[in-house]
Amino acid sequence: MQNLKKALSLGMLCPIYLFYGNESMLMEEYIEKIAALVCPEAREWDQELFQGDETEISQILLSANSSGLFSQRKLIVVRNAPGFQTKKRGNSEEQPESSGENKAAAEALIAYAQDPNPDVVLILCSPSANKNSRLLKAIAAAGRVVEFSSPRGPERERWLSNYLKKAGKLPQAGLCSYVSLMAGEGLSSLRSEADKLILYCEKKTEISLADAEAIVSHSSLAGIFELTDAAAQRDGERSILLLRRLLQQGEPPYNLLALLAGQYRNMLAVWDLRRRGFSQAEIPGCLGLHPYVVKKCWQAGNKYSGRQLLSALEALLEAELSGKSGMGKIEALLEVALLRICAI
Repeated sequence: MQNLKKALSLGMLCPIYLFYGNESMLMEEYIEKIAALVCPEAREWDQELFQGDETEISQILLSANSSGLFSQRKLIVVRNAPGFQTKKRGNSEEQPESSGENKAAAEALIAYAQDPNPDVVLILCSPSANKNSRLLKAIAAAGRVVEFSSPRGPERERWLSNYLKKAGKLPQAGLCSYVSLMAGEGLSSLRSEADKLILYCEKKTEISLADAEAIVSHSSLAGIFELTDAAAQRDGERSILLLRRLLQQGEPPYNLLALLAGQYRNMLAVWDLRRRGFSQAEIPGCLGLHPYVVKKCWQAGNKYSGRQLLSALEALLEAELSGKSGMGKIEALLEVALLRICAI
């Protein structure tokens, strides 16, 4: 993606692009950058948009092989481009979809990529692509292939920091890390939370962690923090209420079970390192955990002994085994496990 960014900053365009991946927001940003270079006056007749799953490949290529009006360059964007559909085969990598229609579209695009129209910039967009396919290699040889995947960790936090600064807001230490952790997957969710923060802190130049804790939507991970905090306080009633709220919000019960078990494993690991003399600041590097996760584990884990944390994990394991053995509904088994933990 950095190579694409540099090329566009120099005004360099390719006749054909393949954009694929799960980060649609970044993909749209780069489509707009290319559109600004191809059609600086933003005239409608210089741009065409096709839905690949609703349009014959012959119609797309007919347009690609014709120039824009008044001999101007033309931009064509094809969403859900044909020829890239993939399917899973067991636990293996994605393989090309074997439908005749998909194969025919791929072959037609390969032929076009071998001799693309120099007066047209064709952008093919797909959620996924087989990296070893002849089609992808043909496009890479004639133009550029870019995978748009959601940034993670420090890269995601840098994106958020830059976004806030462009809006005239200075994020205080720890804010970007917290918001990045709590927001949902993808940059769209992160941008949504950032926009809420910007509005919430409209009259402030700095945004604090307290501001984020007050306004940022809580993901299922945040709900697990609340749940384990309540269990650490031995508050069975609140623990059950929090669990039921998460279930009502649509969280899959086995996903909640996995998150709870993971949190108690983290609490046990933090508890053990704390017992051995490690400080809270040292533990994230030792365990590869987010500092905020370590903070929550440090606080809640302090209310247990090592034996009690193991007992909590045993209660969650028993709930999982019972659920998968058909000995009860997992929702009810989860409630029993939580009450057992609160009684430890």
